[in-house]
Amino acid sequence: VIGNFLGTHTKNETSFDVKEIEFSFQHYLYPSVKADIFAALHKEDSGERHFELEEGYMTFSDLLGVIIPDSDLNLGIGALVGKKLLNVGKINPLHPEQRDFVNRPIVIRQFLGEEEGLSPEGAQLSYLLPFDFFSQLEMGYWTASSHEEEIGEEHEESSIEYSNRIFNTRLWNSFTIDNSKELEVGFSYVIGNVGAAIDTDKQTIYGMDITYTHELSTNQELKFQSELYQALYGDDGEERASQSGGFLSGFMKLNDYY
Repeated sequence: VIGNFLGTHTKNETSFDVKEIEFSFQHYLYPSVKADIFAALHKEDSGERHFELEEGYMTFSDLLGVIIPDSDLNLGIGALVGKKLLNVGKINPLHPEQRDFVNRPIVIRQFLGEEEGLSPEGAQLSYLLPFDFFSQLEMGYWTASSHEEEIGEEHEESSIEYSNRIFNTRLWNSFTIDNSKELEVGFSYVIGNVGAAIDTDKQTIYGMDITYTHELSTNQELKFQSELYQALYGDDGEERASQSGGFLSGFMKLNDYY
């Protein structure tokens, strides 16, 4: 059980909110088969609370081993089925307690949903590429329901609400520079239908993420992280509107607590 408590203190306002209480249920059902369920009680700006399923999916890290239990082959093919925070970049798949900061970056909220992130339902295949470094290719096919009816008149036309079908692919690479330094580079592609937020039927997103981690000592770490996105709106054959954005962040871990 994880709580997200937020306090505000300014000249005109002092408040304390229990923003979210999250419940997680995680366990292996079979060798290489794991179930993850995340349900949360959210507090809206209106003060009302609602209970919802944030994620609920099964992961097959060795798909061939499940289909053919006696096989000695491991082709590096995995699968995921259920409702999942979409693997686009490094921030959208994370829950609040997993992030290094309280708020999701503006560009992530703009292109991948508001505070709760883009979490469609469907399936994903992954393949561990046979390279000397870690490289994994992921491809997913999903469906999403627009949340506009929950937002009502407060819905901002500048943000995106996904609906209907979504296809995404991600190439995730990790390079070990030495025993204390690591560089991760990822490329993401998303194509999907957009709800009433923007008057078009199609949206395409291209993304790139870079993470550099340097372990200074056993309990000290320096990390730089950046994500860049470009979004195109409109159907093929038409002149498409575009938006771009990104963020750059740096973190210094002084010890296990700060």
